Amino acid sequence: MKNPKYEIRNPKLRIILIIIIFLLLSLGHAFAAEKKLASAYINDGIAYYEKGNCIEAILNLRSAEQLSPNPVTANKYLGMAYSKLSLWPQAVKEFNKILVIAPTDPDRNKILNKISEWEKQKEYVPAMAQYSFYSIKYKNKIFAEPENLLNYLSLTEIYKCSGRYTEAEHFFRALIKDRPEKIIFKKYLAEVLYLDKKYAEAGSLYRKILEEEPLNTDALLGLNLIIKKRYDDMIAKYPENMTTYLKLARTLRDLKRYEDSIAAYNKYLEKDSANVDVRRELEETKKILEALVPKEGFKIPIL
Repeated sequence: MKNPKYEIRNPKLRIILIIIIFLLLSLGHAFAAEKKLASAYINDGIAYYEKGNCIEAILNLRSAEQLSPNPVTANKYLGMAYSKLSLWPQAVKEFNKILVIAPTDPDRNKILNKISEWEKQKEYVPAMAQYSFYSIKYKNKIFAEPENLLNYLSLTEIYKCSGRYTEAEHFFRALIKDRPEKIIFKKYLAEVLYLDKKYAEAGSLYRKILEEEPLNTDALLGLNLIIKKRYDDMIAKYPENMTTYLKLARTLRDLKRYEDSIAAYNKYLEKDSANVDVRRELEETKKILEALVPKEGFKIPIL
């Protein structure tokens, strides 16, 4: 028997409530589908990587990263796929990302070794034979589905993997002008500028992103990598300037690269051993590192 106290007599209000309930149920199904989609993307990405098709691996893994609440597996395979294509800056960035979002990852030592190895590699951008095919494919997808950000993401990767930075820059500047509210387009442009060695412009854009989203991981990471690059260049040019080692140590600590940070602190203290504040920073960094005891668990082999 209906309780008249809770009965909705207004037919319009009843229809509105039914529509709201339907939308909530549909949204629940959409979230479930998205989780499944992330899993499918990562499985396909790993399968392509193991077959040696690194371009398709990257496209799938990048989509998986965007959809997954825990993208570490995607980042690991992305780093390895980039390295197979000799795209060293991209590979380094992916592995640095792992250290930031998962500093206790069981593969931490392997990740650090790979970062050190890849940072020394001579930069090389291959001419991707399939560029025209992929470029047309994702531009058509964007035209058909302008709100599907994964299509823009895939096109960004095609630009990056083929070294067409100027083309990518023009494309994303036009997008930002047309849709300035989309922070993600600014992030894509900043990544392209970074790879094109336009560090000042990339850094400025990352700072603008952080003004809107102070905890944006990609922007924080990108900005710190640019700062690190600046200090590395300064040390190469002026190796006796110990202050630069201190600045580098602090940047490396922000990147969760505590081992490298400790080495830079020690280098600075060779000249200024009595500096109490810096020695305190060093000891704090050592304690953070000591607390990073990798938990046992499934390990992905990094080749």
